[in-house]
Amino acid sequence: MKSNKGVRTATIKLNNQTVSCVVDTGASVNIITKQTFARFRKKAVLSARSTAIFSYNSEQKLSVLGCFTTNTTHKENNILAKFYVVDGNRSCSNLLSGAISEKLRLIKFLNQVKVPAELYRGFGKIKNIKVKLHIDDKVQPRLQAHRRVPYHVRKDLEKELKHLKEQDIIKDVVGPTPWVSLNVVVPKNTGGVRLCLDIREANKAIKRERHPMPTIEDIINELNGSTVFSRIDLHIAFHQLDLEEESRFITTFSTHVGLKPFKRLMFGVNAAPELFQHALGEILQGIPGVTHYIDDIIIHGADKAAHDTSLSQTLNRLQERGAIHHHGKRSMGRRKDLYVR
Repeated sequence: MKSNKGVRTATIKLNNQTVSCVVDTGASVNIITKQTFARFRKKAVLSARSTAIFSYNSEQKLSVLGCFTTNTTHKENNILAKFYVVDGNRSCSNLLSGAISEKLRLIKFLNQVKVPAELYRGFGKIKNIKVKLHIDDKVQPRLQAHRRVPYHVRKDLEKELKHLKEQDIIKDVVGPTPWVSLNVVVPKNTGGVRLCLDIREANKAIKRERHPMPTIEDIINELNGSTVFSRIDLHIAFHQLDLEEESRFITTFSTHVGLKPFKRLMFGVNAAPELFQHALGEILQGIPGVTHYIDDIIIHGADKAAHDTSLSQTLNRLQERGAIHHHGKRSMGRRKDLYVR
């Protein structure tokens, strides 16, 4: 595998024709340009495409001419793979998906770890950071009418509310409140319910701080030159940030057992992603080989030794600041290591 300005490329054979492809572990399909396909179109027949294909973070469909399945070879590894032919300009590249790259042994997943849910003992709580929601006083407060919950799910909702209160996530209202939002109860596949809020009216009064969010180009540039990666997905990330006392009133929501405001940052608040991005950036500052997008943390290194050093520093920092618990094992959620050959 070769690297050109940080872009990993591999030389493979399609129907015994040599083709250079960009290895994209995030891609779900294999793509070649019509210029590449023209070299061996006599040996391959295009079938009508059966699915729409979009480039990353774009709503515009790629112009797909069709697809075909062919022998795909890298060194001693030979498989059948489907490729889509796109009608793009000359700057377009052939693209090899993560799944096919792994089958051809161009990349290798070193390990995949899924920490059992029972290792989570409560929510993490980040130390020394409190979040303030800036409220526009010109926006008229809204007391939304109570949304009744079906009787057959009330017990599950009461159990979830009790759990959130025990974990210091919500509390009971004391005194009058100018804002009340609606609760939305979502059944879980594993049983019980998840509490969500319809906070659209309150969001009209919450001013965003406009902290900059990284783009995919920023992240890719940060990863240039690295060959080993891990991803950490923080558990219930927004709830790990305390809300300032004066900011909690606008998160109040109604239930059949009373009004409840949140004591922690919550999902649905329009400013939550950028607030968490800023807070986590402060926590991870100074650790080499670490980048993140909201609660997804990517650790990377030029080799396994550099990666493991950064990973150890990251986990220690998160534990010191309260973002993860340590009960014999680090309950960090899901971690996946990827080695690029």
